[in-house]
Amino acid sequence: MRANDAIEARVAESVRHWQAQNPPTPRPFSRRHCAEFPDQYRENNYRRSYGITVPQYEAMLARQQGCCAICRKPPKGRRLAVDHCHTTNAVRGLLCTTCNTAIGALYDDPVILQRAIDYLFFYQ
Repeated sequence: MRANDAIEARVAESVRHWQAQNPPTPRPFSRRHCAEFPDQYRENNYRRSYGITVPQYEAMLARQQGCCAICRKPPKGRRLAVDHCHTTNAVRGLLCTTCNTAIGALYDDPVILQRAIDYLFFYQ
């Protein structure tokens, strides 16, 4: 047995011992918990991630007439995503998955977005 093998065996035994002494505890936001209490999970997620409540989300949705702030289409199958500035964490609006992914792919950078717009108009 090489020295490294002996060290790896001791580390593995130490990990097994620790795991035996520290069994996993149920996580409060496990999949099962989220499935059993979807409203509570949604409220906690909005508050923790964006600093807003479900009524504030619903008010934004009403102001946007139930549609994405960019493409103006209603969501298909999923709720609209809360769009926010990654620098300031300020909530900007609600976007469909496609629009949210698109601006994220362009690094939320208006200059790059304008270049993409110019490109599309040029080849129209």
